[in-house]
Amino acid sequence: MRVGTGSAITREVRAMAASLDPVGRTARGRFRALWPTGLLVLALGLGACGPAAAPAGPAAQQVAQAPTGPKTLVLTQQREIDGIARSGRTAPEVTHSVTAGLSRKNPETLEVEAWAAEALPSVENGTWVINPDGIMATTWRVKPNIFWHDGTPFSTKDLVFGWEVNADPQVPVNNRRPGDLMSSLETPDDRTLIIRWKTSYQQAAGILGSELFAMPRHILEPLYRGGDYNAFINSPYWGSEMVHIGAYKVVRFEIGSHVELAANDQYFLGRPKVDRIIFRIISDPNTSLANVLSNEVDVGLDGALTVEGGIVADRDWVSKGEGVVKFTPLNWTWVNPSWTSPIFGWQAPNQARVRQAMLHSINRQEIVDSIFQGKEQVAYFPMSPGRRQFAAADAVATKYAYDTRRAEQLFGEAGWRKGADGVLVNDRGDRFSVEFRSGGEDDLLAAVADHLKTAGIETRQLVLSDTQDNSAENRNRWPGLYLGRFNVVVESWFDRFHLSRTPSEADQWRGFGVTGWPNPAKDKVLEDINSVIDPREIDRLMVELVRHFTADLPHLPLKYNAEVTSYRSNVRGVPVRYESGGNTVRTWNIHEWDKV
Repeated sequence: MRVGTGSAITREVRAMAASLDPVGRTARGRFRALWPTGLLVLALGLGACGPAAAPAGPAAQQVAQAPTGPKTLVLTQQREIDGIARSGRTAPEVTHSVTAGLSRKNPETLEVEAWAAEALPSVENGTWVINPDGIMATTWRVKPNIFWHDGTPFSTKDLVFGWEVNADPQVPVNNRRPGDLMSSLETPDDRTLIIRWKTSYQQAAGILGSELFAMPRHILEPLYRGGDYNAFINSPYWGSEMVHIGAYKVVRFEIGSHVELAANDQYFLGRPKVDRIIFRIISDPNTSLANVLSNEVDVGLDGALTVEGGIVADRDWVSKGEGVVKFTPLNWTWVNPSWTSPIFGWQAPNQARVRQAMLHSINRQEIVDSIFQGKEQVAYFPMSPGRRQFAAADAVATKYAYDTRRAEQLFGEAGWRKGADGVLVNDRGDRFSVEFRSGGEDDLLAAVADHLKTAGIETRQLVLSDTQDNSAENRNRWPGLYLGRFNVVVESWFDRFHLSRTPSEADQWRGFGVTGWPNPAKDKVLEDINSVIDPREIDRLMVELVRHFTADLPHLPLKYNAEVTSYRSNVRGVPVRYESGGNTVRTWNIHEWDKV
């Protein structure tokens, strides 16, 4: 049966999108009840099954019109926030629109560049001094004419004050690094900062905004010195009264609804092209999709569109010339064989062959094509395709392509052969039967389990709620297999893969190193990545880590998880990103965005 773009279903979808209230967050009447998940599935076929839509309908013509008067961009995100920076529940895309730091990361190249600083410190220009004992000093020089949003001149002493607050154990923060590696900060003048380091630190020349957060002394220091930590931590400064040095100023902050920002005329990189930014909080992805389809929002960020929603928008919005939808690999999903399992744990006999055979048994390309419509891609190791070192790493990686014959051969070499019921058994009569646990993604769990079943592995699927998955009983350990996801940030590799980060009863099973990967050579590589200064050597070490990973298979890599970025056709300058994390954001260049 063919479903055309003019069908009753499409008209109903359009009608629901048109029923959005003036704020654009919810729909009038019964919109929420009329937009079930099943309707999204039906909508996936509209663009492909029917004839191509005319490229220039009334909506497209409206989008093409240049704005008159002050320019406003409406951005939507799923994450609900109650703070702008440092305190409470925050959103990095909002934080980076309002604040600024010494340096920032390009989310597409993943390279660090100077921001408020004139240049990054370097050994060549003498601003990065490394002593033989590893103790270092980095000298930063900030740009001239930087002002706080209230017009007060910025000083590097504001960075020193921020460092002092961040080091105070009575001020709760998520991460005190790299501040805890600094022995002292000096300010010879208001534009110079000298950081003296306790030890060698490879990222010392690329300190990002959240890592050394400037705080306005003229606003916060009296409150902090007063000693009332509750008043300091809960100050409205961190939300509705935020004053910083970024591209935009906070005008209005309605918790649960939206954040309104105005262009900073004195922004040190130049006045933003757009006068007003509105971050609209839409927690329901179906409502967010309806806002995109009806052009009620200009840019979709931070979970605004799921992959499924992005596919709908791609077929029913992009095809009409109304906007752009991009899918980019952001993090990865893997299957972890428990490191304590008697079948495939590190001490199990022939565990290497078993792990390889399991991965050969999973048709990863078929999974991403069938479940995710080809908008995601197979992963072979934990590095973003956006990393400069990716091509070299890919060249040395062992891939383990889908190959049932090779899987059967490896299982046989490991002592496992199919019994009468199709389940693998060993010479002792043990069945290859394991629990397969996940914290979600039921469809993906079932698909992987089906491939393993074909190979002879019997699994008992167990889907846990977030509460169950993070409970003391289950946290970061499982008896069999676990379907999970992490970021692919290289700077997180040490915590993910170094043996010292293996969770245990001593740390209440909170360590991130769930692989329990016992490879001393790999541990040395990880230690060197964090301490070596020569960038060429760091590149070599990253490639070497990938070689170890694909040889040992601490995780069975499945796929990269796509992030969806959407923007209307008259919006310019919106980037994508290739890694997750609070310092890798699409609003890194928001002052350059435009609406034409």
